[in-house]
Amino acid sequence: MHFFPLDAGRHHLQVSYPYLRLSEAGKASAVFDVAPNQLVQASYRSPRSVLVAFLPGKLSVEPPAQS
Repeated sequence: MHFFPLDAGRHHLQVSYPYLRLSEAGKASAVFDVAPNQLVQASYRSPRSVLVAFLPGKLSVEPPAQS
């Protein structure tokens, strides 16, 4: 888990990893807004197999659940 402090506003998050000759395997991106003093949680899932690393991964961004 990583924490990145961000200013309020619109942000673009992009995730990928190097694999063999692919410099951006499993690339996925999302655009999201952050309100002042808001925490936002992002999760990334790579393709299911390295044999399909050229396919995009899955990136989801959502605010934490309210309790």
